[in-house]
Amino acid sequence: MKKLAVFPLLAGIFAAANISTAAPVQKINVRTFSQSQRLNNLVQTITYMTRARGGQLTVEFTLSAEQWVFLQFSTPVKNFQMQCNGKEVASGKDFLLKNQEFMRELPPGKYTVKAESADRDPQVELSLKHLNKIPEIYYYAPANVGGMEVLDGSDHWEQIGEQLLSSTNLLAPAALTIEQQQLYRQAGRKIFFNTASHPVSQHKVEVFAANVQSKLDMEIFDGFTVDEFDFKNPDGSMGYRDYGKALKLVKNPQNKRMYTWSYGVKYTEKPEQLAFARLCANPPSGKGRLMTEVYLESKETEAEAKAFIERRIAEDAASILREIPGLAPHYGIVLGNFNAMPILTQEVVPEVDYKYYLDWQMYTIANHTACKDLGLVGYWGGNYCQEELQRWSLLLLRHYFVEGKKTMLSHEYGFSYRPGILNNGDFLRDLSSWEVFPAEKDSIRQDAVKDHGYLMQCRWGSTKSADGIPYNGDTVAVMTRSADGVNIIQQNMENLTPGKPYVLHYVAGSYDDAVNKVNNPRDYGIYAEIDPSEAEIKYQGLYIDRREKHRYRDTADFSRANLHRIIFVPKKSEVMLKLTDRKSQEKPGTRLMVNFVQVKPYFAREMMK
Repeated sequence: MKKLAVFPLLAGIFAAANISTAAPVQKINVRTFSQSQRLNNLVQTITYMTRARGGQLTVEFTLSAEQWVFLQFSTPVKNFQMQCNGKEVASGKDFLLKNQEFMRELPPGKYTVKAESADRDPQVELSLKHLNKIPEIYYYAPANVGGMEVLDGSDHWEQIGEQLLSSTNLLAPAALTIEQQQLYRQAGRKIFFNTASHPVSQHKVEVFAANVQSKLDMEIFDGFTVDEFDFKNPDGSMGYRDYGKALKLVKNPQNKRMYTWSYGVKYTEKPEQLAFARLCANPPSGKGRLMTEVYLESKETEAEAKAFIERRIAEDAASILREIPGLAPHYGIVLGNFNAMPILTQEVVPEVDYKYYLDWQMYTIANHTACKDLGLVGYWGGNYCQEELQRWSLLLLRHYFVEGKKTMLSHEYGFSYRPGILNNGDFLRDLSSWEVFPAEKDSIRQDAVKDHGYLMQCRWGSTKSADGIPYNGDTVAVMTRSADGVNIIQQNMENLTPGKPYVLHYVAGSYDDAVNKVNNPRDYGIYAEIDPSEAEIKYQGLYIDRREKHRYRDTADFSRANLHRIIFVPKKSEVMLKLTDRKSQEKPGTRLMVNFVQVKPYFAREMMK
């Protein structure tokens, strides 16, 4: 295997510690916690005792059952060693993130951990910052989908590999290389493959078993997920009537894990639902979990969004927990973080900052009593997730389910549900909030193209405005090209903080192609203009959707979108944004269109805490 590049901050066998030659300070401290403390619904501290002698630390704790454990020292360490019942289970040759963090699933037993401070200053005392019982934290890794890497990059491991190690312990590998997957597993984390549920629903249980068997014996995989069943309908096209028979056919001598995806998990008093949940929790071999999908599109108001979250998570997804006592540790809620406009996105209301919305969803799981003791939490959608939201999603997982926080992370960054920077970014009813400068009479107008939003932008869900207009992408501002001049619409961006980064997104397309269902992807030439005296442009990129077909359709007869992205830093609290066809090469009379004009605070990589 060729040598794998490693992050500068990663330690273990991959990095040498800074070793001090100064004489240690002979100081003894003993600190004992008599009982564990619940930090939030899914995270608890572990009762432990420490003995400190200068830069040396010994930690003792006991686990009564198999458990994911997160341990973090106050400073980087060397000579790390862990014993269970007197036998070494981990040592310096095991991977420590940043020479400081350890995360593994440990069997029951009495543990002793020893380490020495790697700080050159002998006066720096080594202590324990965290020793937590944590849940399984699932993440669907990034992938190159539909050409979006032109905006988001394709060096996924270099971008977020360290975050994957510090924030998750169970991964669907997606586009990660075998070497990157091995590095993840070497750190004690787990990798699952995904297999389709269709053969079960089609009563072809032997086909299902063969599909699973083809990968289950591969060393790289610790188990698999079955994707996916319709919880409300045992006998439908995604039914699970034969699932027990199918799992029994799988030969699993290593007792690898069998996890099951289901959507629409809301108990509706069908006995088959109870039997299915019990089967998923206790499969014929290995360890099982039922993983429910809760993918939530943004809503127009914060109050509506919070009510929607509570209904879908605390009422619907948690309803099965009220019927089967003790199921929670075998059950997981997986949220969606996909916002890859125009391929697949839950971010449907342009005035909303989806980062805050995702935060409130995880906050609900961490705090609402209905979600107590869940065994798994995580995100699906890393393969359809813009680079900014990828970082934010992983930081949320770290914040709530590794460190055990209960307060919203958004408050630390000043994020809010509706930042109030732009209005009417989807042109739902008219062109209000925008100043309009047509090239000629009536060359700028508001219009709608039925079903265009679903086909061209694949917006998730059914969000509507207060007066019932869907945020589905059908409504647009239309610009008719003119030989006599340019079309301009403009709006003042407000409530900006000078010096802070922001990101502008908008979608452009051909109105004529949308109406006539013509597939002719190109740069339509609608560009944003921002005065450099008012803001500094840090990045400007364009994605042209050239996919052969829609994600959910086999046909190609629909128009294609441009997604524009601009990252800028304002120099004042108000900055004028102009959208114009000045650079368009389209012929006069051609009708172009724009919608989903969005500006929100940008979560830059250097903002990571």
